[in-house]
Amino acid sequence: TLLSPSLELFWVSENAGLEGILPNYLDEFQSLVSLSVYKTSVSGSVPESIFSGCTKLNSIRLYKSKFEGTVSSQIGKLVDLKWLWIHENDFTGRVPTEVGQLVKLEGVTLHGNRFDPVIHVDENHRSGGVGLNNIVPPSLCSLKGEILKHLWTDCEEGALTPAFSDEEGEGNTRGIVVNEGVQACVCCTRCFPRKNDGVVVPDK
Repeated sequence: TLLSPSLELFWVSENAGLEGILPNYLDEFQSLVSLSVYKTSVSGSVPESIFSGCTKLNSIRLYKSKFEGTVSSQIGKLVDLKWLWIHENDFTGRVPTEVGQLVKLEGVTLHGNRFDPVIHVDENHRSGGVGLNNIVPPSLCSLKGEILKHLWTDCEEGALTPAFSDEEGEGNTRGIVVNEGVQACVCCTRCFPRKNDGVVVPDK
């Protein structure tokens, strides 16, 4: 490649016209500490080699792009990772439990993808009735509150309702409220409407 093998920052963000996929050779940059490919049209899956080869990464920011596929369990090797911002893509499968091994995490954003929910089973081996749409594995949830200050995920389906202001001068400003008596999310510091749940996020 034309890039230096000692490359530490790979930043190609805020470029909607940027297409293609992440190259497999990124794992050659073993000094890489920050991978920022957010607000682009880059698609495809994240090469597993990045998680196993770029072990010095402390920041992965891929949000608001077109990534898809699953997040590799190899992510547990990124022991220095502090920021994992991957919201508003098309990731699928379950968030790997190995994310909970990353004890230096300060911020994680998962919302706006198509992750499968975590299946909670009680002592009698029955599926839990609360948080059936929760995508945050218990291993990650256990990190919340100490170093992990920002854990953003999807709200529970049916937890939100569009709201309209009747106050003079504000017209019908759209907003979103949490339904009374409903837990908006099982484990998060902030949640957002799930894809295809019928709630429109207001423009800002």
